[in-house]
Amino acid sequence: MGHYLEDMCSYLSKCSFDDLPEEAVLRAKEVLADSIAVIAAGAQEEEVKALMARIVPSGVKGVATIIGTPARTEPSKAALINGTAGTFLELDEGNQFGRGHPGIHVMPAALAVSEAMGFSGRDFLTALVLLWGQPWP
Repeated sequence: MGHYLEDMCSYLSKCSFDDLPEEAVLRAKEVLADSIAVIAAGAQEEEVKALMARIVPSGVKGVATIIGTPARTEPSKAALINGTAGTFLELDEGNQFGRGHPGIHVMPAALAVSEAMGFSGRDFLTALVLLWGQPWP
């Protein structure tokens, strides 16, 4: 198998937005838009509202958005709530080849960290494509 881990890590650490195939960026944008809409819808469910009320103290200002609400909190809590809301209605994206839902399991955490660290949209999309399994040489 050689040095596959070193090769993969080297590729991932050097890859930039401009290295990504146009179709991968387009698909990432589509999945991102779909995921945000699904999270916003799921955030309106009583169980998700109860989760938010339980773990996010009212009046506390945070750096990460809880989609579908005016609230912001720390990144880990935003990722948990947004991930829960995104899967709650079972409307999240699917991967016909991988038979999974990689976007909704990655996007909430990546979004929360990106927001907290002030990443650009290009950096955020690059991370999403690489996390979702961008093929590497």
